[in-house]
Amino acid sequence: VPVDEVTSLITKIAPNLKEGAVILDTSPLKTQISTLASSMLPTGRHFVTFTPTINPAYLEDTDGGLSAAHADLFKNSQIIITVPPGTEEDALKLACDLAVLLGAKTLFSDPLESDGLIAAVRQLPIMTAAAIVQAVCSQPGWPEARKLAGKAFYHATWSALHLDETENPGQSLMVNRENTLRVLDNLIHSLQELRGILNEE
Repeated sequence: VPVDEVTSLITKIAPNLKEGAVILDTSPLKTQISTLASSMLPTGRHFVTFTPTINPAYLEDTDGGLSAAHADLFKNSQIIITVPPGTEEDALKLACDLAVLLGAKTLFSDPLESDGLIAAVRQLPIMTAAAIVQAVCSQPGWPEARKLAGKAFYHATWSALHLDETENPGQSLMVNRENTLRVLDNLIHSLQELRGILNEE
């Protein structure tokens, strides 16, 4: 869920939250959201970020929406939990208990570390897929090349269709700009090394 949508949602529900209420946030980026939530929520209301991964058995599924739902979707997965400083133990326990009920193991992280991990394993594949589309489809030979594009091209570019936003594409990349630039630099370095190996045979 984009940052502006989460902010809007917190604004709407904050006045109606009972004391002791816990919000479990599953948006991909944590630092900005956690900071906003801490400043917007009344005292005694808790904000815990909950980043689920999926059961490895479903990693190759390309379905979305309700067709991607499975009773064991989170079994044998990892769920990253981050909490702002000062969060009550009961709120953290609630998040941990839910992860266990889903069949997942918990991994605790601070928001900055979590955003760095998300940049590497979620945002970099999206940017790489977009770059491949641009590099190939902008060439004069694309009308003919598209006739040969098969499974390898499909899998390499699939992520470009699954941005975090339906509006304002790329907003999450800008929110996490420091990390996305770092992982892009890592990718560029790896591509240059690969080019050098090929060039030198």
